[in-house]
Amino acid sequence: MKSHSKSHVTLITTLLLFFNLTSFAQQQSNPCLSAKAVTVVILGSSTAAGTGPTSSDSTWVNRYRAHLQSINPNNQVINLAVGGYTTYRVMPDFFVSTISGRPAVNTAHNITKALTYDPDAIIVNLPSNDRQFPMFEQLQNFDSLYRHSNTNGVPMWITTTQPLGSATWAQYQAQVADSILNIYGSHAIDFWSPLVDVDSTVLNYYDSGDGVHLNNTAHGILAQQIIDADIVSQVLEFDSTADYTLVSVENQTTCSNVDIQYQLIYANIGGIDTTEPVFDFKHEVGGVSTSYSASFSTLNTCELDTLTFTVFASTSGYYNYEASITQAADTSSQNDSLFRTFYLYETPSISTVSDTLCIGQPFVLSASSNADSIYWFTDTLSSAFQESSQLSLPNLTSDTTFYVQGVNGPFFEKDSMFTTDNYTTSYNGIMFNLIADTDMIVDSMALIIVNTGQQSVNIYTRNGSFDGYQSNSTAWTYFTSTTASVTNNTGFSIIAIPSLQLIAGDTVGVYLELSSSSSSLRYKSGLSSPVVRSNGQLNIMTGSGVAHNFGTYYNYRDWNGKVFYHYGSNRTGMCRTPKTAVHAVVSDPQLSLPSYVDIVDTSSVTIHAGSEFATYEWNDLSTDSTLVVDSSFVNTYGPYATVFVTDEFGCMANDYSFINVHITDTGTTNVVESIQANSIRVYPQPARYELYIDTDQSFSNSSYFTMYNIEGKVVKYSPLLDTKHVVDVSDLAPGFYSLEIKTGKSNSIRKVIIQ
Repeated sequence: MKSHSKSHVTLITTLLLFFNLTSFAQQQSNPCLSAKAVTVVILGSSTAAGTGPTSSDSTWVNRYRAHLQSINPNNQVINLAVGGYTTYRVMPDFFVSTISGRPAVNTAHNITKALTYDPDAIIVNLPSNDRQFPMFEQLQNFDSLYRHSNTNGVPMWITTTQPLGSATWAQYQAQVADSILNIYGSHAIDFWSPLVDVDSTVLNYYDSGDGVHLNNTAHGILAQQIIDADIVSQVLEFDSTADYTLVSVENQTTCSNVDIQYQLIYANIGGIDTTEPVFDFKHEVGGVSTSYSASFSTLNTCELDTLTFTVFASTSGYYNYEASITQAADTSSQNDSLFRTFYLYETPSISTVSDTLCIGQPFVLSASSNADSIYWFTDTLSSAFQESSQLSLPNLTSDTTFYVQGVNGPFFEKDSMFTTDNYTTSYNGIMFNLIADTDMIVDSMALIIVNTGQQSVNIYTRNGSFDGYQSNSTAWTYFTSTTASVTNNTGFSIIAIPSLQLIAGDTVGVYLELSSSSSSLRYKSGLSSPVVRSNGQLNIMTGSGVAHNFGTYYNYRDWNGKVFYHYGSNRTGMCRTPKTAVHAVVSDPQLSLPSYVDIVDTSSVTIHAGSEFATYEWNDLSTDSTLVVDSSFVNTYGPYATVFVTDEFGCMANDYSFINVHITDTGTTNVVESIQANSIRVYPQPARYELYIDTDQSFSNSSYFTMYNIEGKVVKYSPLLDTKHVVDVSDLAPGFYSLEIKTGKSNSIRKVIIQ
């Protein structure tokens, strides 16, 4: 691999365009094969005409055409074959057989006609119909065709005979095949060996069913035999001096505010020269252009190289760029430049607002963007679940992260189809067909216009093919008029059009006419039949050159153009922001007071609520983080110490402690009562209908209980008389209660839960 030096340049303009160019040698396919277009003409009979296969795409001629056009879309295969033809039918115009009863020459499908296309090669495929004549006649005719073609400067390749289903002609066919291979050597193409059985008949699995013609599989083999002959590399001629050409430019970027990387492929399809080629690049957007020039390493004959350059484009809109390459020894300028136009959609921006709220509250996350649509996602990999600028989330119980993305349209798939930029002439108008394989809308086109400045273009359409209606204006419908701004008369100019809707299966004829009769657009002439190009979604069949206002027309012409269309739906749009995290934070402050505290006689206890909260409020209305409780607190506020707290987000929590107050007498007469108070049992917990209070000893006459709700209000009161007391609680609301039991001078408070 050749080593190339790197070149770097930084250009600062009002558009913030930056270029970084590097050169890398390429080991790719032979650029000489794709740099120049070739024309191959086929002379033949039913096999070449396509009889046998179940579809035209399967014939060897059409397979070979597809192969050549995959190398260079401008390559042509012109098929003059007609079923039933013999060698006599394709002889030169002046030929007259000296043998009576032989077929006459057909001047529309013979070698003389083939030479009018200025072909680079001719292939003759007449595999079986001459078996009706003595063998020497067929071979003599082949020799005449071969000599005549080469005399006119066009190399010829002759295919052998092919095996038939009947053994009657097996020996004849085999001998002719051997003779062709021996006589023409590398210019003979073997259609015999891959298909023949041991008895010189065709292998059954290649027979289409009639014993003469071949099926799809066999035609695939024949096509490969033609491809393997490598005719193109043998007929292409290149200058002995250097001939640098710009092959293509590749760019996958569609959005602004990003680095756009272009790969410009160039090649030398001529001789070797030590002078380095110079690359010139001009980039224009919004009427402001930036130019750059640099020299790069020389290339050997048929060697490719790639220039990679990076452009930072901060704005959306149409971008025009023009590239050219020059070299001192290169005198051929036709392939030295490329002019392209592309459109960058705006890359949106987005800002977000997270939210922190209390548990159980409804959350609202929001995003603002200059995008066409805003989508919400549960994670970075899933599909969007909502389209809106706000996301409402009721009753969250835990922290949750969502992702949001701004997306700019268009919200459909876009594609385009290119015909050719190889032109030989110009005319006022062009007609062609658009054939849809899927539903689509055509929204713009590009064409090469000879006249610079503002050029008005009239567009007409018709349902069905243009062919046969070129001069019939009543068969067409006026569609629109649009304007092209032509700055380069060898490059494409884009015209916007109203939506032209095509349904799958539609064929729509299109007529592009320049409004000024003195203006013209470019195309290629010299075609014997329409050219059809397909990408699986759209087919473009070109075409006819037409004089102004449905005037004189010429068949067939290959339009220099491009059709832009969109189809289907694409929710991800064209340009988008990264998926940005937005947080819903649930604040759930946790507060934990002791479930109870004990106070004996006149003692006090300090209850701590923690120091992490923003505000505190106890049931005595104090606002400290601590509360001192004693018997006087109980007498005033009841047997609960309750606190309400809020955190920094205003989220609230509360808790309470039960206060057990124990009052004892120093005298001996109350010892039994104190013991009775400590042996009291309260059950069940929780209670629903009845609550039991009992002890192992009988309550004293002065014993009683008081039941309080959480607000400190008395809800039950009764003396305690026997060893077991039943309290009816069926009328109480579910919740927490406190039960105060007094036995003499002993006081006890119990927590009670009612269901």
